[in-house]
Amino acid sequence: MSPYELAAFFIILPIVTTVVWFVRRFEADGASVPEFEAWCRTERPVLFALRCARGGAALVAAKMTEALGARLEVEHHRGRHPWTLYVFSLELEVDTGDDVVVGRVRRCAIRRGRVERPELGAMIDEVTTTMGDRLTTMWLHAELIDAEAAPFAERRRSGWLVAVGRAAVGELSPTPTEDRPTWARARAA
Repeated sequence: MSPYELAAFFIILPIVTTVVWFVRRFEADGASVPEFEAWCRTERPVLFALRCARGGAALVAAKMTEALGARLEVEHHRGRHPWTLYVFSLELEVDTGDDVVVGRVRRCAIRRGRVERPELGAMIDEVTTTMGDRLTTMWLHAELIDAEAAPFAERRRSGWLVAVGRAAVGELSPTPTEDRPTWARARAA
């Protein structure tokens, strides 16, 4: 091996390593959808609302915060495009008077390659399993379950209503709703 080949090897190797690291670090799962991002930014949609048994909202909110982690960010793998491409920063609103916990999108960003966050559906499953005796009803945004054929514009306000109570997670059967129930509406910011 000549000195030139050896020098080329030591020059090219760091460049290739840096390029591979850069691509893996900043690659996105897909192309961004500007209309969706604008809708999330202006509308700040409610993803879920949990109606709790009397006096249970604070405890359920604490469990949700624990499940979400310190940054309150989630991914969603069970829904429709473009929801599955994004990471959502959530804001939890707790109404102790009505015993309701509302999870609202604060902002969304296209998901990047290697950074993993809690999955929203798994987090909701965990909370309904561990806190089922403190929950009575749950409302989920229509996009969180990939079961409707309606176009996006028609699903923006619709959702799924789930009676939780003491049923096992496998026994929960969501019912489609045209609009959010009054108790699941966004609270005053």
